[in-house]
Amino acid sequence: MNDDEYQQAIQAGQLAYQNEEWQVAIDTLEPAFAQKPTRQIQKILGASFVQLEDLVNAWTYLQYAPQVYQDSLEHAQFYLAVALKNTYFLVAREFALATAWNATLISQIVAAEQTFRNSEAKLLKMQARQFYHLSNYSLGEQNEILQQVEHLPLHEYVAGAQFLLIDPFLSAVTRNTVLNRLRELAVHKQLAFRWLDGRQLQIRPDTLPTVEALPLYQTLTQELDQLENMQDPLVSQMLQEQLRLEMFLTYPFSPLTAVDSQSWFDNELAALHQSTGGVESPAQSEYHELLLKQVQTLFNTVN
Repeated sequence: MNDDEYQQAIQAGQLAYQNEEWQVAIDTLEPAFAQKPTRQIQKILGASFVQLEDLVNAWTYLQYAPQVYQDSLEHAQFYLAVALKNTYFLVAREFALATAWNATLISQIVAAEQTFRNSEAKLLKMQARQFYHLSNYSLGEQNEILQQVEHLPLHEYVAGAQFLLIDPFLSAVTRNTVLNRLRELAVHKQLAFRWLDGRQLQIRPDTLPTVEALPLYQTLTQELDQLENMQDPLVSQMLQEQLRLEMFLTYPFSPLTAVDSQSWFDNELAALHQSTGGVESPAQSEYHELLLKQVQTLFNTVN
C-alpha cells in the first residue's frame, strides 16, 4: 500500500477499535503494521487480540516494544497479565524489574509461578530436566531449549543455570548466554562460572556489566571505528561481528590489563586474509589465540 492507503488503513483501524470491532481492527491494521510498524498500531493490535481472548497473537504484538507498557501501572499490569497467561515468567520478571512498580508486579509473578508449579508439575519437571542436561544436545537444539525454558519460574531456572555455568561440556557461547540471562534477571546470588581456559570464577549476575560495557570491548571498538574508514565495508562488518562474538565469549572477564589495539586488528585481518599478522605481547597473543580458537570451534560446530 502507498502512503495514502497506509494512512487510510490507520484511520479505519482506529475507528473499528473505538467501535469495539476487534476483528475488523485487526484485519485492517495487521497489513499496515507489517509494512510500517508503529507503537500506536502495536497497542491497538495487542489490545484487540486480548479482547478476542487470543493471547498468543496478543503476545506477539506486545513484544514489539515492551517499554510502551511501562508508562503506567495499568499498562504494566496489562502487559504482565498477557505474559503470565502465556507463562513467560522470565520475560515478565525482566519487564517488571524495569518499572517503577517492580515490587508489586514481581509479587504477582511469584504467585503465578506457584500456580504453575501446582498445576503443571509434570511439564515443569520435563523442562527443568532438559535445561539441566543442555550439554547433551546439539547447539541448534540448545538454542531451542533456551527458548523453551523462558517458561520456567525463576527458582527452577537458576537451579539449572548454576550447574550449566560450570559444565565443561557445554559450549562457551551457550554458557555465556545463560549467564547473560541471569544478569538481565538481576539474580542476586554468588555463583561459580567456568571461563574459557577452565578456571573457575565467582560471580554475582546482578553486579555484572553488559558485554558492551566491558573495558576491553570499548577500547577495541574505538580502534575499530578508526579502521572502518580505511577498510572495505564488508571487511569492516566482518570485523565488527567477529569482535562482538569474541567479547561475548570472553564475558564477563578478560585477563588483559591493557591491549594493543593496532596489533589486535592486524591479527584479526591476517586471520581473515590468511596472512601473517602483527606482533602482540605474549599475554595478549595467548589470550587472542584462545579467543580465535573458540570462534573457530563454534564455526565448525555450526557448520
